[in-house]
This record gives sequence, C-alpha cells and structure tokens, in this order.
Amino acid sequence: MKINKRLNVVIPIERAEGGEAYVHCTPISAEVFNLYWEPLSLTFTRIYAGGHGILSGPRIADRMLKKVAQELDVWGGEAGVERGLLNEIRQRANLLVCGEKGWELLPFADAVRSRKLEGEDAEEVEAAITFFTVVSCMHRRNQQHEILDGAMKLWGARVEPLSCTEFLSSLRTSMPDGSSGARPEG
Repeated sequence: MKINKRLNVVIPIERAEGGEAYVHCTPISAEVFNLYWEPLSLTFTRIYAGGHGILSGPRIADRMLKKVAQELDVWGGEAGVERGLLNEIRQRANLLVCGEKGWELLPFADAVRSRKLEGEDAEEVEAAITFFTVVSCMHRRNQQHEILDGAMKLWGARVEPLSCTEFLSSLRTSMPDGSSGARPEG
C-alpha cells in the first residue's frame, strides 16, 4: 500500500441549528515542526505514556501541549507555542458550512471569532486538530495513515487526501431545506 504524503483530517460538526459542517485541517510544514519539535515530541510522549493514546488524545491534546510548553517555558512570547505553533495549526484549519446560499468556507479562527463555531464545538475541534498535528508529526510516514485513520474514526472524523478546496468541491451542491431550482421532468 502506498501512503499518500498529503494526509489531512476532516471533522464533521453536529450543529445545534442543523445543517452540515466540517473542519478540514492540513499538517504543519517541516519548517514549523523544526521550530517546535521539542514541545510536539514531549506532548506526543505524554499523551501515549499517560495512557491517553487514540481514545482520549483527541480530547486533551491542546491542553497537554500547553502544559508541556509552559513547563519548557516556551508557551508565551512572539515565537512561543501559543502564538507560533497554535496559530499555525489554526491557520491550517477551515470550517466548511452549508448555509442558505450553499457551502461557505471560513478560516477556523474567523469561524470562532464570528461564532459560526463556538463553545464545546470549537474546543473539541481545537483539541482534535492539535492531536492530528502532534500525531502526524511524530509517527513514521508509513504508520501515519493507519494510526490517524484509526484515531480519527473513533471521533467520527476521517483522514482525507483531498485539499480543502477539493474536499469542498466533492460535497453535494444542493441547498439545505430548499429548492434546487430544477424542474421535474414530464
């Protein structure tokens, strides 16, 4: 089996107001990993050594990363984990939401700011995309797909080779609870 190097994660969101929504996230670059390898690797180790693994890891990864970064004294500041790494993770995530006018694409941070994604949904997504980032950085490439696919399926998410725009294009184009404009034949 050939492993696709482009492993992205797609997380479905159950919206209280109804309608479909997904978060699509891509891994961080090698350059960003090289800047933050120590807090990432220690977070990975603590998640697994602490017995969290793929069951609870997607729920606590952001908290574990913060704890590790604070212990290493690299959490705050311009180049710290909070502003540097977490902002990079957030920038690699987008919310795709189906609304009255069809599918809309919003950067994750903008979706949180505009309250299109809020509360527990935003917290769960942030933890899950942090877990995805940690695991995608630390597992060997020939293990990444299997580990990530198994972990994300437990959380109702999936590993996806499609880019965000390719994934968006693959979604059905019908409008929620409305007419498609098509007329019945006959």
